Amino acid sequence: MFHFNIECSKWDGKVQSDMSAAIAAVLEQFEAPLRLRELPLPARVAPGAALVRTEMAGICGTDVHLWKGQLPIALPVILGHETVGRLEQLGDGLEHDWTGQPLKRGDRVTWNSAASCGQCYYCAEKRQPTRCPQRRAYGIGYRCDQAPHLLGGCGEFHYLHPRTTIFKLPDDLPTESVIGAGCALITAIHGIERTGVAWRDNVVVHEGKIAGLRRFKDDVSEVKSGFECGISFDKYNDIKVGDVIEVVSQEQIPAATA
Repeated sequence: MFHFNIECSKWDGKVQSDMSAAIAAVLEQFEAPLRLRELPLPARVAPGAALVRTEMAGICGTDVHLWKGQLPIALPVILGHETVGRLEQLGDGLEHDWTGQPLKRGDRVTWNSAASCGQCYYCAEKRQPTRCPQRRAYGIGYRCDQAPHLLGGCGEFHYLHPRTTIFKLPDDLPTESVIGAGCALITAIHGIERTGVAWRDNVVVHEGKIAGLRRFKDDVSEVKSGFECGISFDKYNDIKVGDVIEVVSQEQIPAATA
């Protein structure tokens, strides 16, 4: 995770008094160190947009691919599409988050990793904004040498375009616990929604052939206590981290869930 108040080269983390510029870590060349650059802050925030003071940015696996040049993006870019920060400025008309909670300056928020037009066929009719032709992801699809510049998480400030899905965070929810929600969480949810499985459904997870073999990489006691998909672990009391568990074939599922 990326904090902008610690370990940032020679920059001391202080905001310039005139608030005309901000510091960001910029990817200018693939497979090269990020460079701290001073970029101009927007003179004004557009209606429905927001300016956020960054508190933390996550480092996603996609960021690694971007840094290596394995995905087609234009440089220079400010990486970071999993971000949490506090509202610094709110554009006219931006009064509530996506859930309807009122927003004000100083609120801690996170947001979806991309913004779409909200008006095309996929946005308005199909409700599939990820297929919007104008969809662009923060920290990926925006060059930082073009206004409004600060469109990635690895910067002191982050500009949010109108129609960005913003979520106000409760005070008792740690930033570290939610930092990946803007990408990893919604990706997982989207995948589940496409399967037809509903929330709180009891399911059996199974696969055929060698893909059905799974090793425990986490604490086994947590797996046992948190397993709620209908298969009992009673006969696996002696399993340990690294063990391969039994592959359940489709023919065995009725017996396994009886």
